[in-house]
Amino acid sequence: MNRETINSIKNLLVHRVKTIKRLNLQWFGGEPLAAKSIMYEISAFAKTLCAEHGVFFSGATTTNGYLLDIDTATRLHDLDQRGYQISLDGFASVHDSTRRLASGDGTFDRIINNLRTIRDSKLSISVLLRIHLSIDNQQSLKQLAKMLRSEFLHDKRFSIFLKPIENLGGPNSSQIKAIDKDNRKNRIQEIEEILYNNVFSTNIQSVENLQICYASKPNSLVIRADGRVQKCTVLLSDDRNTVGNLTPDGRIHLNNSLMVNWMRGYLTGDRDILRCPAINIPKIQKSKIIPIAQVV
Repeated sequence: MNRETINSIKNLLVHRVKTIKRLNLQWFGGEPLAAKSIMYEISAFAKTLCAEHGVFFSGATTTNGYLLDIDTATRLHDLDQRGYQISLDGFASVHDSTRRLASGDGTFDRIINNLRTIRDSKLSISVLLRIHLSIDNQQSLKQLAKMLRSEFLHDKRFSIFLKPIENLGGPNSSQIKAIDKDNRKNRIQEIEEILYNNVFSTNIQSVENLQICYASKPNSLVIRADGRVQKCTVLLSDDRNTVGNLTPDGRIHLNNSLMVNWMRGYLTGDRDILRCPAINIPKIQKSKIIPIAQVV
């Protein structure tokens, strides 16, 4: 993220802080922890600003966990960034086959060691482990579930989110192996039976329990490193996802027609669309006149 965008975000926060009661920052990537200094700077600015105006401040990070050492977790904790979502694609070698470093080395062992260090700390944080279910990783997930049950699920700071892989299109869609709907419940139930053993069920979530995606919500916006404003953190290269832009003075300009597409679940009442508005999102309608709204 360049300096202009950082300053634009700060200006946006200054404009908005007087009109809100809560501010929640969610850090996405790529890998957000590859730019820790920017996370620290914006979080510190936002925390101070919110304290001055009596606004409740919180935040969370979606990360692969590789750079989440205890020093990083402690500093972010002190900046009220205390939630994490960390994805695991399987146990050891299976995870390492999809989550590799540029060198080709795996990442699983370091991620798990980082999680163990956080577990052994007294930090008041929450860690949601997002476990991806695919056609090929069934046996590996059984191993992973046993390990997570024995090492982490006795700690209420850790919870599990079981998420089948989705095919949302794109240039590599032919390589995505999604589980068909008929087998999803059986796969989820199979892993849950391992995870539930001798642990509280409140530590387990399934995709069916998540009713409304953040991208459906009108007060949730994604600000990209170049100042583009989007709704979804998955369809990053899709033109339908860019709903506006952030100006240097901290104003957000939104395209109303594109915003409506992401919030259409509220109009139709369709629960599937509310859970994931990216699925079958309408194509951009060509028009000479684009309605613009300004958020001050």
